[in-house]
Amino acid sequence: MQIIAVANGKGGVGKTTTAANLGVNFAKRGYYTMLLDTDPLACLEDWWDERKANDLQLMSIALSQLDEAIPKLREAGVEYLIIDTPGFISNAVTGLLCQADLVLIISKASPLDLRATQKSLKFIEEVKTPLVFVLNEVRKGTRIANEAIMALSQHGRVAPIIHYKNDFVVSMIDGRTLEETADADNPGIAEVDALADYVLRQAGEKTLKVIDRSPVKQATAEVIAISGRRGNKT
Repeated sequence: MQIIAVANGKGGVGKTTTAANLGVNFAKRGYYTMLLDTDPLACLEDWWDERKANDLQLMSIALSQLDEAIPKLREAGVEYLIIDTPGFISNAVTGLLCQADLVLIISKASPLDLRATQKSLKFIEEVKTPLVFVLNEVRKGTRIANEAIMALSQHGRVAPIIHYKNDFVVSMIDGRTLEETADADNPGIAEVDALADYVLRQAGEKTLKVIDRSPVKQATAEVIAISGRRGNKT
């Protein structure tokens, strides 16, 4: 099981949207994917509660329950565990990052967000987990976007960027993602595909599974039983 933590010490940078889009993308490729919401605000859980499709599971737990949940998920055969982390850095969050195989640091290309990302790096780099920067809501053709890529690349790899599109926000309203709501030629879909391809390769996948965007009918099996919110669509 590969554990991918989506992190930043600042809220509002797009961690939940990124986790949801990657989770759906992975599931549509046929990977057994679980979303784990550890943010007290539980925004990812709220999104999942609105979701009609039964293609991936979600668990919402406290960070203190992580040590109990991970072995059970691994034993159940989960291939990718995508963890949405809180918008702050603490000892518990640092402990979570230590257990991850890959940390995606999400940031917007704005001065405030980049400064917050720099502060988060002081803690995240200490855990020695491989990290990748994901620039989110990037405005095309802006000078600061290029400067952000150059600045972040000094600290690690920068994944394919996600440009600003209101479609990303709108698609999350009813438990779906951009690829499920937008027209097939929407450039945002290709951007999510490129990001997912990159993350999967960073996680060790050599041959990527083909995406199946037909409606999902089969439900994922129930996999764990710990004291926390979990479930699957039936």
